[in-house]
Amino acid sequence: MRLAFAIYTLSPWSGLAKDCARIAKCAVDRGDQVTVFVTRIVDEALDMLPNDIEVQQLSAPGLSNHARMKHFGAESIERVHSGLFDASISFNRLPGFMFYYCADASFVLRARSRHSRLYRLTSRYRRSTSAERAVFGLTSTCVVFFVSEVLRQQYREVYALADARSVVLPPFISPDRSAILAGLPGVPEARDMLKISIDRLVVLSVGSSFMTKGVDRSIRAIAALPASLKERVMLVVVGSGTEQPLISLAKDLGLPVGSNNDATAMIRFVGPSKKVPLYMKAANLLLHPARNEASGTVLVEAMQSGLPVLCSGVCGYAPLVRKVNAGVVLNEPFQQKELNKILAVTLGDLHSSSWGRNGARQIADIEARSMPEIVLNTVQELPRIESTDCYLGEQLKRELPGISDFDSVMNLDGQTFRRALGRHTFKVEGKQKNFFVKTHTGVGWAEICKNLVSLKLPVLGAKPEWQGAHRLRSIGIDTLEAVGFGQSGLNPATRKSFIISDELPESRSLEAWPPLVRYVACSDKQTMLERRKIIRRVANIVRRLHAAGINHRDLYLCHFWLEEGPAELNKKRLFLIDLHRIQIRRQVPFRWLVKDLGGLYYSAADCGLSRTDILRFVCEYSNQPSRQAITKNYKLWRSVIRRADRMIGAAKQG
Repeated sequence: MRLAFAIYTLSPWSGLAKDCARIAKCAVDRGDQVTVFVTRIVDEALDMLPNDIEVQQLSAPGLSNHARMKHFGAESIERVHSGLFDASISFNRLPGFMFYYCADASFVLRARSRHSRLYRLTSRYRRSTSAERAVFGLTSTCVVFFVSEVLRQQYREVYALADARSVVLPPFISPDRSAILAGLPGVPEARDMLKISIDRLVVLSVGSSFMTKGVDRSIRAIAALPASLKERVMLVVVGSGTEQPLISLAKDLGLPVGSNNDATAMIRFVGPSKKVPLYMKAANLLLHPARNEASGTVLVEAMQSGLPVLCSGVCGYAPLVRKVNAGVVLNEPFQQKELNKILAVTLGDLHSSSWGRNGARQIADIEARSMPEIVLNTVQELPRIESTDCYLGEQLKRELPGISDFDSVMNLDGQTFRRALGRHTFKVEGKQKNFFVKTHTGVGWAEICKNLVSLKLPVLGAKPEWQGAHRLRSIGIDTLEAVGFGQSGLNPATRKSFIISDELPESRSLEAWPPLVRYVACSDKQTMLERRKIIRRVANIVRRLHAAGINHRDLYLCHFWLEEGPAELNKKRLFLIDLHRIQIRRQVPFRWLVKDLGGLYYSAADCGLSRTDILRFVCEYSNQPSRQAITKNYKLWRSVIRRADRMIGAAKQG
């Protein structure tokens, strides 16, 4: 085949460029002809490519990066459509290519989490979102290779990406790395070579861009260790980045900092090194609390080395670590106190755990699957993709063969559960399971104006619920699994949309859960323990919800559903449902915190909560001891009580 690759920057220090070179080399080995279009070549980057590959360096004029990227995309796609190529793969978000290798987080999600709404008026935002929509939108036919399932779910949240257009790739394992690991010395010899005492607990951090990789978080966690454990620990940081702010942070926290050969240092900055396998051999734990990590190749390398892993939940390969029990994955959103606590426990459990062995066994299975081969096999098949007007999961289409497009879903009918202005919720039966369908047909301008006049935001479609379901699952909160979504129309008053979700397993609303009902006797110890546990779980869910910039707007006990069955209470799933009014921001405004917490307190008014129960919720929600939780957030809790009292008073009046 004649293949065209397009990558804006070819650099030997870029993981994306290395993946491009690996796929290109594999294609040449298979007998394919490869042409690489590039604008910027850094250092000796061409040495990564075989001599048989043609490299065309294109001009990309412009005063900004996004303007230059736009010109590069136009130049490269013009050559791709010249008829000289059988298939094309882009490694940047460039419209018009048949395939896209995706190793970056969604620009839309990243921009909305970091910037205010004013940022959406900039040319960078408009151009970048337009290009991203052209690649991932429902009407696109581009097939996307994702480096991790976490990344695919991010884009599905924003663009409802169809299953047929996405391929999740396994981690890339260098075929030479097994031989390198086999030739390493033992742990004592490795530590002697690196000037590290054999009795130290070595915590390793690997990666460039230290703030992105969370090295400051690691330093704070080391400083928070118990004194008896802290004096034995050494944090070794390998990679390139700005060291001075982190050195200052460590000194402020009382941690001695040293250079490469300083055996007495508690924090050691090594700089870029080719001895990463040797450092992994000498280390006890890989610590990677990254703020943003599309894949996390270093996690896979640590697992291959038999090194336990402690990482943040945003890492693309974090689910793999959790699945094979190769270490510990932090909950999202990130909490420094959680990392401090878990690091201390993890360092104490290292000798008795099987994390290292579990990871090494899993990597042995992955090595048999070649990432470049999977990419090229998919390209060779040239899958026929048709544009669509909605997202329908593969299982949903098997269960309900009568649906195929937006109109067929909107014409469905079933057992009605709720009907409101412009909204209909009903249940449909599939071949083996049931689904809930919620259709929106527009509320009209009169209703929109009435809501705006009363300072309320109207519900204009199913998109908030679709995005909310994905976001809740991404931070580990159980909710309905959305399996279908579609939206049609630009006029907000008449816009039509739908969302389809799986039926919940057998469960019960907390509003009717016996240990929370006022008139159920709570004298027995078991009931009291269950009551306390569920209060803590609800508080934990609400804390994580708000910490992630999400407010529910209808946060009542009736929207928490507890799975039923013989399992222990802590192992039963607690679902948060009814997300159609959910809002997602960088940070939840104070008034929406009060609305959520006040509504929850109001809905629990008939549960006979004691002052101890309320204090237990406040402490768990604030993640602080009782005195600090009340004094530091006094204004919040006073406002919550006042709002709940007003709601109770209004309910009594009729």
